[in-house]
Amino acid sequence: MNKAMLCTLNKDNAETNILIIKNKIDPADYNLNVDYQLEDTDPDVQHLINAQVGQEIKVDFLEGENSWKLSSKKMFISHFDYAYDLSSLKDFTDSLVTFKANDREIDTEIIQMLKNDIFPAAAFWENENIDQDLTAELILKYWDLESVDTYPENDFYKILLKFADDKINIINQKIADYWFEIPLQIRKKINNLIAADEIKFENYLVYLQTRDNIILNTILLNFLKEAEGESQESINNLFEKFHYQLIDELTKYSLEKDKKNNLNPIIPHGDSKRKELELQPKLNMMDYSLLEIFDNYSIEIDFEALNLFSENELKSLSDYLKSLTSHVEYLNQMREKLKCDSCGQMMEYELDYSQEIAAYKVGNAHCNNLECDNFDQKIKFN
Repeated sequence: MNKAMLCTLNKDNAETNILIIKNKIDPADYNLNVDYQLEDTDPDVQHLINAQVGQEIKVDFLEGENSWKLSSKKMFISHFDYAYDLSSLKDFTDSLVTFKANDREIDTEIIQMLKNDIFPAAAFWENENIDQDLTAELILKYWDLESVDTYPENDFYKILLKFADDKINIINQKIADYWFEIPLQIRKKINNLIAADEIKFENYLVYLQTRDNIILNTILLNFLKEAEGESQESINNLFEKFHYQLIDELTKYSLEKDKKNNLNPIIPHGDSKRKELELQPKLNMMDYSLLEIFDNYSIEIDFEALNLFSENELKSLSDYLKSLTSHVEYLNQMREKLKCDSCGQMMEYELDYSQEIAAYKVGNAHCNNLECDNFDQKIKFN
């Protein structure tokens, strides 16, 4: 890798460009305007490498006894098409944005070189041009480097840097509140560490808040919060609301969005390793089903008093969970059945509410593709 620094100096009305480089090149090949080219080991330019823009500098090989003023510094690392502008924090930020705009990958070496100058600066992170994609690349490139000397005052970016520095092993409420502001690629990295048991959660509510599923991070989370300390009657009422919201979202996700429901292990189904739906209180919390969740938060449902189901076959939470498991499987199968045999398009359907299971089932469907051989042919389902 041939690194280089281009320094522009001014004095009176004169300007000169000095290229300090590892291995000399022909500047014309790269459309570089260069007056002098010296190797980075040359003692005559060592002080230029570390000089700050705006600094008065004496350069022995330039004419005149008066000092020159350093007006800009640009760094080339992996190629000579684009340079990192080191003239100021704003100029450096603008050059990063240019890199991204041209689908160029940011060099890890520039982050290694400048991390203690740019990362602690609030002005850098709060620049409106530092978007999620750029933030993700910077943090992920920094991930395996030596830690910065100091962190920014901004809590969000401090958290990201501390994750990269392996200084966070518990995700607490503060981190959970920022969770969906964290760029997706960084969340994936953190989730891999969670899966490897290198990072844990402060409690189950924090865990739910960080899950990318509305059933978990909203419907179930809200129910657990609202049910805390409530009377049995109130808990039953809240549970009915929870059930209807759950069924609506399961139906919408599978049939409207045409996506396979996967709520393992909370509702064990499909390829779940869990066959017996009985309480297992010693499970890791990320392996909890509704049985362990409700037990952990001391929530009991009086199924005898519920008005959800037309038949009182559901006597316990275990019975309820078995019913949910069956319904999730039903929806995933129905999702495939609703694809037209002729054209493959998702058919329009009508839902019938089953009081017996307190859930929606597909009554009939038809293809609305005008060009399909089966257009408008009604199919009835049991």
